Amino acid sequence: MLDIIDHEVSEARPASRLLLALGSGLLLLMIALGLASASANSSSINNEGVTKSTGAWIGSPEMGMARLVSAVDGTGQLAHLPLGLEFRLAPGWKVYWRTPGEAGLPPSLSLQINGAPLVTDISWPVPQRFDAFGFDNFGYADNVIYPLSVSGHSPGTAVQISGSLEALVCAQLCVPLGGDLYLNIADGPANPSAMAQPIAKFAAQVPRDNGASSIAINRVWQEDNQLMVRLATNSPPVTEIFVESLLDNDGGDYLAGLAFKQPSYANGLARIDIEGGPHRDLAGTKLRLTIVADTQFASRTVIVSNKPATSNIGTGNGTGTGNGTGTGNGNLLAILLAFLGGLILNLMPCVLPVLAIKLASIIDASGQQRGFVRLRFSVGAAGIITSFMMLAAGLALVRLAGGQVGWGVQFQSPVFLGVMLVVVGLFMLMMLDRLHLPIPQFVQRASGARQRDQRALK
Repeated sequence: MLDIIDHEVSEARPASRLLLALGSGLLLLMIALGLASASANSSSINNEGVTKSTGAWIGSPEMGMARLVSAVDGTGQLAHLPLGLEFRLAPGWKVYWRTPGEAGLPPSLSLQINGAPLVTDISWPVPQRFDAFGFDNFGYADNVIYPLSVSGHSPGTAVQISGSLEALVCAQLCVPLGGDLYLNIADGPANPSAMAQPIAKFAAQVPRDNGASSIAINRVWQEDNQLMVRLATNSPPVTEIFVESLLDNDGGDYLAGLAFKQPSYANGLARIDIEGGPHRDLAGTKLRLTIVADTQFASRTVIVSNKPATSNIGTGNGTGTGNGTGTGNGNLLAILLAFLGGLILNLMPCVLPVLAIKLASIIDASGQQRGFVRLRFSVGAAGIITSFMMLAAGLALVRLAGGQVGWGVQFQSPVFLGVMLVVVGLFMLMMLDRLHLPIPQFVQRASGARQRDQRALK
């Protein structure tokens, strides 16, 4: 395979090499700009607005910022400090709920005092459903405060809290927002601070598990590719239902890979289309449903029952029919969009120059035996497929090991962009014949022997 690649590159036309070098230079410039932007925006600390009940902002005003806030001016004798993790997001940017939806990551926060970890309980206000890259995700826009209950400190003493935040904010792209957070609270009386009311506002939007509410569920069952939720007669009309999985006996997520779309509601029955696959029977599965009915909300733990024997489940005119056609159409659309994305990819500066090399290789193959031509292109295709399979396997292993990793986010990492800057720069110099890498002797001998065999076959 090495001699085939060497032959293709050596036979590339000078114009192709120049085009490849120009494309590499453009890509190099884009990476350099991204590196400058990532370095400027990652973990920057803004001390503006720091008070005795608020910490410093981290992040970028162009995307989103985060800080720690306190509902009290002093620790008093409180065993649990009422704090908050505040996000201020630029227009169009979102941050995630505890269950982010089809993509995304929820914020992760660890707090400590003098190296000793604190017990931190995060509460999650009712989220909104929003679209990101064609996926249904759950989170918040503009401004949100995650209420925190923090314990493990010594009551009656001043505390200097430090913490580490890992979060993801998304608009047309997703960018990590993380860094070190700090908050100092004096040892005086635990009087309400200026942040007490904003924290209380969001704390009031946190659904209490199985708390008192006029929203009541009679039954939940599955019909084909729909989850059916029958509410009590006196329950208000439902506008949103967020479906979460409670871990099964093996500690896994039985709903992994499934997406629960926005419900359609009529006559006391909510129909939720289930997309993704493979299809699985949800009977007996324990779920947590966060239900929103206009200004009311509730959190309910339910177990999916078997399908009712009677077909009289209501006259609701929900959009889904339960025959799975919506999922099929969605998969076909996804395939078409992926194919269109592949065509557009050929116009990118990192791909377009390579097409000239491949075109020169195709022209050069016109005089060779058909079997050898097929072998060349088969080896190239196999190499591409194998590379992506190895990449996918590596990501899968990282996730199985407990790591949280996605694809594309690394292009916001200054370290990754720095490495890419060096690699692409070296590649550009090679295409301009300003840098020559020595080829090992055994590779040259193998390549020479293969070329002699090719000439003999001709």
